[in-house]
Amino acid sequence: MYGHTTREISLLPREYQSFRQASQTMRYLQTYLAHPQETAREKTQTHCRSTSPPHPFGEAYHCPGTTASSFLPKCHCPEICKRHARHSKQTYPVGSLPHRPCALLGDGLYFKFKRKEWVMYLMAVKPVRGRKAYFLDPVLLEGRECYERWIQAIATISLAVKKRIKAFVSDGFRGSQLLSEQNQWLHQRCHFHLLANLVRGKGKRQYRIRSSRLRNKILEAMKVILRYQDTRGLWRARKTIRSMIGRQMCPPYIRKQALEFLEREHDFRTYLKHPEFNLPTTTNAVESTGRMIRRATRTARTPKSLLLRAAAFLRLKKFVVCNGHIHQPN
Repeated sequence: MYGHTTREISLLPREYQSFRQASQTMRYLQTYLAHPQETAREKTQTHCRSTSPPHPFGEAYHCPGTTASSFLPKCHCPEICKRHARHSKQTYPVGSLPHRPCALLGDGLYFKFKRKEWVMYLMAVKPVRGRKAYFLDPVLLEGRECYERWIQAIATISLAVKKRIKAFVSDGFRGSQLLSEQNQWLHQRCHFHLLANLVRGKGKRQYRIRSSRLRNKILEAMKVILRYQDTRGLWRARKTIRSMIGRQMCPPYIRKQALEFLEREHDFRTYLKHPEFNLPTTTNAVESTGRMIRRATRTARTPKSLLLRAAAFLRLKKFVVCNGHIHQPN
């Protein structure tokens, strides 16, 4: 079959005037028939190197390891390659960005394939004085989100970027504090996840539920601890929380959340103790991008296709606006 097709291609310039092509193009067609995958891959990689847009963190943006970079060239389809070419005209104000410390924002995105759970680990790096958090390549691992798999995800970050990370902003997954301590990072936990667990069942309709007044008092006391630095006010708020959870009518889930908050209170107040890092108090910037990824990859049927589409989406998006917290002394 290959010999017959090659002979037909070689006869095209002689037999039909309308099909005449350059000899270099004809040689490429014959080479493609012999090795279609290798030829297409070589052409795609050569074209994408010339059209790949710059990034403030240089080549370290496409992290090697268990990410899409291990089996995905810079661009994998013509449409995405055209979009890369359009975005290549845009440049970032690099300035002194590489010399400043950064904060790492992380979040896990759950998927299911053939009744097996997969988690996509999204990571973004936010400079201290910047308003943008730049995405790193996502990591997709089988199993639930846990400390061990987060170690694998962070191992894909290049050493040049990892040296600049000074803080880790997370939703408080199990082992997040230990992960920060091992890397000598500050740990800032998400305020939204804490408050959302307390206000569940409290919708737009202000109907009465069990112990609603008790829960509202605990919620207000937690907000005081999260926002203010007044010593006397903090002491009163802690006392209020302890007295409320000591009552018999306090629901178990509220008592559990309140005890964990009092035990790890300093993780929620890192942004107040270190205002120089301008840390965000939530992971909402990464989570909103996660919802966009879920919509963009809704037709993916395998983990590999999911990771390829998510990596292409983040490389085109490049960053998300993340203003951090504006510290105002009391």
